[in-house]
Parts: sequence; C-alpha cells; structure tokens
Amino acid sequence: MKRIIGFALMLGLVMSTLCAPIFANDIPGSTTVSNVPPEATSVAIKTMADVNENTLNPQTQYKFIVTVRDNNNLTDIENILLKLYTNAAGENAADAVENHYTFLFRASDNTWTEIGPGQFNDHLTTGLCVKPSELSVVSDEYKFVVNLSSVTTPTTSRGWTAKWIVTDDNGSSGNNTKTFDVNEYLMLMIDDAKLTISAYPGQNDLQPTENPTIVTVTANYNFNIQCKLSGDLIGSTFRDRIPMSNIKAAQDNTHTGEIKLSDNYGNLWSNMDYGEYIEKDIYWFADIPYPLMGDTYTADFYVRAIKYT
Repeated sequence: MKRIIGFALMLGLVMSTLCAPIFANDIPGSTTVSNVPPEATSVAIKTMADVNENTLNPQTQYKFIVTVRDNNNLTDIENILLKLYTNAAGENAADAVENHYTFLFRASDNTWTEIGPGQFNDHLTTGLCVKPSELSVVSDEYKFVVNLSSVTTPTTSRGWTAKWIVTDDNGSSGNNTKTFDVNEYLMLMIDDAKLTISAYPGQNDLQPTENPTIVTVTANYNFNIQCKLSGDLIGSTFRDRIPMSNIKAAQDNTHTGEIKLSDNYGNLWSNMDYGEYIEKDIYWFADIPYPLMGDTYTADFYVRAIKYT
C-alpha cells in the first residue's frame, strides 16, 4: 500500500534593500558681486542765499547742487561733470558763452575746473565750490558755483538744461537733469559826465570839446542806442532859450545818421548786434540862434540802450 507523503512548502520572500553608496566631494565655485553705478539722486539750482531759483541772471553766482549716492561709499566717485546748454544747441554742442558750458570736479586731486568756454575758470568760482567733507558716507552733496556770461542766451519756458553726470572708479555712471531759464541782460556806460560848448550867437555845427561821447554796451540781445534832452537849453540868468531842435546827435563827425533832439527818445544806432563791450560814438552838434542873450545855457542829455524789436 502506497503511502502518500505530503509536503508543505513555505515560500518566503526575502527582500534586501541595497543602499547606493554615498560620495562627498567639495565643488569649487565663486560669487561675483557686480559694481552698482553711482546715482545723482537729486539736483537743485540755488542762489548764494540757498533760495531755489529757476530763472537766472547773467553775471550772478548760483549754486548748481547734485546729491550723489554710491552704495559702497563716496570714495568710489571719480568725477562729476556739469553741462549747461540751451535746448536749441543740445548737450553735445561745442562750448560757447551764448549757449553751452562744461564744468568738472575731479576727485583724484580735488580739482574744480571750467572745461569751456572760459580758459581760466571765467564762469566758475572754484573757491566757493564744495565737496563732502566725509567720503566714507554713501550719500552727500557736491556744489558747483557758476556765474553765466553777460551774453548768455535769454530764454523762456525752461529753455536751458543743467545735466550732472557722476562717474565712479569703475567707469559706471549716473545722471540727472534740471531745466531753467536765463533773463535778458543789458549794461550801458558812457565816458562823459558833461558837455561843454563856447559859442557866439549865430554860429552853427558847433561841437562840444568832449566829442565824441563813447557809449559802451554789453547785452545778450540786439539793441538800439537812443538820445534825448530834458527840454530847451535855458539861460541861467536871463532865462533865454536855445530850442531843443537846435541840438543834434550823429554817429560820426560827418553827420552820419544825424537826428534832431527832443524830449522824446530818438534812435541814433539801431539793431546793434549783442555782445560784450560794444562801443559806439555819439557826436553832438549845436546851432546857436541869433539873437541870443549872453548867458550859460543848460539842459540834461540822456542816453540809453533798449532792446531792438
């Protein structure tokens, strides 16, 4: 008889978890911090009394102020350039007293310089320019003290631009601008304080011993030169009169452009080109009426320059 032998087979699942080997190595690397350009964070134009001003007079000192920020500190600042230019001329025009000025602060030797148009800092008062006293800070003011030429172009509606350009020792830069205007300017000088004629009744075309009167005008616009009298020349003792119309003014001793004087201004020189120290002559002539009482006759002579229109 066969015997049945039973087998019980137990299958067990054995799982092994294999860990991947771990290797540790140093990976070389570096971090680069880029240079941050300097900033001209704010700008201003002020009088010497620190009053904000947007319309400037020629031949007057003003502070052109820029606040500079450098996130390292101000020792990084290499130079500051200040350009002043009419919008008509543009930033890149050549320097000229009428419409373009360039000034520089150089930090390496603490020098303030007018690059142009003046050759000898004619329009920059270097002794009054100011840099920060402490350069370890990240922000402070730099001040240019500028006086514009007497023939600087007058404008309205913000016809001029001031541009500050700040550059650091890495060559990075920042800038800021402000617009402003320039007023009209005229100055007149004459070289005579009085006019003297010795004459007899009936003499004509007599000239004062002071002839000619030299008129010197500086202006930033074209102009006329005008003359007038206060009235008739009146005798001091007998009150006789020499009529105003007997007194004449001319451009030269040959009577060019001659006008008879009255108590209203008349043009002797018209539409003269603007400029500095423009000299023009006035020749005076007198016709002495006959008869006339012997006396000393006086009147006030007036000379002025006005804008040509």
